[in-house]
Amino acid sequence: MPGRNRLAAELGVNHKTAKAALAMLEREGLLETRGPGRERSIRDMPALPVSRRIMFLAYERSDLHTGYLVKIIHRLEAAGHRAGFATKTLEDLGMDENRVARFVAKTEADAWVVVAGSREILEWFATQALPAFALFGRASRISIASAAPEKTNALLELVDRLVGLGHTRIAMLTREDRRKPTIGAVELKYLARLEAHGIRTGPYNLPDWGNDPDALGQGLESLFRHTPPTALIVGVTQMFPAVV
Repeated sequence: MPGRNRLAAELGVNHKTAKAALAMLEREGLLETRGPGRERSIRDMPALPVSRRIMFLAYERSDLHTGYLVKIIHRLEAAGHRAGFATKTLEDLGMDENRVARFVAKTEADAWVVVAGSREILEWFATQALPAFALFGRASRISIASAAPEKTNALLELVDRLVGLGHTRIAMLTREDRRKPTIGAVELKYLARLEAHGIRTGPYNLPDWGNDPDALGQGLESLFRHTPPTALIVGVTQMFPAVV
């Protein structure tokens, strides 16, 4: 970096102006001085953050209006990225990994956020070179970055409380992908807790139903037909209004 006098001459300004300008650049961290009388050097500037196109693969259509997902997208956009929801959801794609694979292949994205993905879907994303993040879903023991609330302890405390109040006919409604092809870890702990209280468990405690409103209605009708549960745990927020 030229010295004060040389810089003043090259720019055609007073040497005091050049001195003040150099001092300002030093304060801003753009120049580095090696001591009095020695040349200054220009600091290496950090690379500007690269803008990425981040696509959210929602579980269902109602996710497109979920506040915290919209807020995450807005924060990514504020950070300079291009983020948004994919044109199809996992439900639209039948939670089928082959259909998901074809959809991902034809969608422009640098990274994916998969919302509440099934085990098979997340296992597929984990094998791809394309960066992916599992938000909720069955990501345990899968090599994929993930985040989810820890609700197991709260669920077990709830079971203890219900049993303490005298409930023995307890059922929990969860999505199909939490029960198939194998029962999820949270659901297994729920059943184990019932067993620990001496309650013999079976399909009654974790009913099998499809993922559409008609199937939910049929499942509830069957559940309440003969020996209705005295306590019903609803494992999906969006399902709660329909159950009530």
